Amino acid sequence: MISDLKSVIIVVILIFSSGCRYTEPELNLEEPHSGFPNTWIDSRGRSVPLDSAPNRIISLAPSITETLFALGVQERIAAVTRYCRWPKEAASLKHTGGISDPSIESLISIDPDLILCTLLTSNEIVRQMENLGLTVMVLRQLTIGDILRESKILAEMTDANKAGRDLLESNENKYRLLHERQLDSAKEQSVKALLLYGPEGYYSCGKGSFAGEIIELAGGVNLAEQSGADWQQLSKESLVAWNPDVLILAFDDSGKSATSKAEKRIESFRNDPGLKGITAVKEDQFLVMTNSILSVPGPRIWKAVEMMATWFQQTSPKSGIR
Repeated sequence: MISDLKSVIIVVILIFSSGCRYTEPELNLEEPHSGFPNTWIDSRGRSVPLDSAPNRIISLAPSITETLFALGVQERIAAVTRYCRWPKEAASLKHTGGISDPSIESLISIDPDLILCTLLTSNEIVRQMENLGLTVMVLRQLTIGDILRESKILAEMTDANKAGRDLLESNENKYRLLHERQLDSAKEQSVKALLLYGPEGYYSCGKGSFAGEIIELAGGVNLAEQSGADWQQLSKESLVAWNPDVLILAFDDSGKSATSKAEKRIESFRNDPGLKGITAVKEDQFLVMTNSILSVPGPRIWKAVEMMATWFQQTSPKSGIR
């Protein structure tokens, strides 16, 4: 199994290299156009018709798997990728391979009603699945707006129950309220935050990334927006120049191992002559979070917003002291 850092780098590089840039969509709470037969348009402009709600769904992305569980339709998931590890029940489902390299033979043997994937699954693989007569829906999930809109589409396609739909409406309302608060406080001094993934390097999320939006919705200033890219490796000089109040460190979910990695990472900042002078290090402001809620564009992003907001509210933007 590849390492946590490598997993994140592969995922975000694939997103970045897709060349896709989108305008944030208008959100709405209108009644969904559910009912069958029906046709949806996916992120690549393809028509995806369904005569009835699918009963055998293959998910080719952790974010999709998490969303299907959140919608309450997990009993209809026939298979997932080897990266679908949350919730824990997902890990016991049949695997079809990876996100970008699913086993075509496995897909055929499962005989699915619907295959759900993201832009991380190549056009070539999508064409192969289509040529085999499989129904494929491609989602993009690059921004929080994408996540909300496409969660609603999944609710429509799977004919999710009222509890699932209520959850979506609740999340849309959270987004509206947080976005309004963000606009209201835009001129106020906020906590300057920098999110770094993995046990080494300075890989972060910039403007246009859902992880960057999480920081902003939580009430912080995402310093990596200054990089001009959505995802990229930063330089040590950038960290010093930006002088973050808080360093958010994202590590994997492997319990004691993650704790040990976080402790070593924090110690490396404290001992680095070039970095120990920045505010976050001087004031010992390190927020360690689970990597998956900051690298998987699914329903747990709201937990990430809540955790960051709590930390930011306890942190003075002037001193960085909790």
